[in-house]
Amino acid sequence: MTLHTRAEWEALEPRIDHKRIYLHHTAGDGHETVPIIDDEHKRQGWEGIGYHRLIQEDGTIHEGRPDTVMGAQAKGDNAHSIGVAVAGNFMTHLPNAAQWKGLVHCLAVECKRWGIPVEHIYGHRDVARLVGDPSVATACPGDALYAELPHLRQEVAAEMARL
Repeated sequence: MTLHTRAEWEALEPRIDHKRIYLHHTAGDGHETVPIIDDEHKRQGWEGIGYHRLIQEDGTIHEGRPDTVMGAQAKGDNAHSIGVAVAGNFMTHLPNAAQWKGLVHCLAVECKRWGIPVEHIYGHRDVARLVGDPSVATACPGDALYAELPHLRQEVAAEMARL
């Protein structure tokens, strides 16, 4: 009998092709943790947390799904994207300074790691337009945060230059 290593068979798995990042908000009170979101997503019938990263109120960046596992963040575009969620509801206000800083850093690292242009950082609400499916329309990542995407992209580009 021959033992085949994980490296051998894992190399045969299809690679996820990260071309875009979709920004989400959890739409909750901001105290959601990875285990809480993981449980919530499992109750929805998913494999677990759908996002690859979660940014907490204190700016801490947590891994959700591994980068090599397809997320559940952008129906119709999951195989080509990374999901980054910000804990809280950003319909009327922005993340606090620490959370914003963590978000900028996280997005810069992911853009640099995968060669994703900052112009390919989208709000979750953009999925419907990009995949041509109005049934996946949403207000995520909140009106206030969505309005700041151009400024966010500028800060991400500056952070990438510093990395």
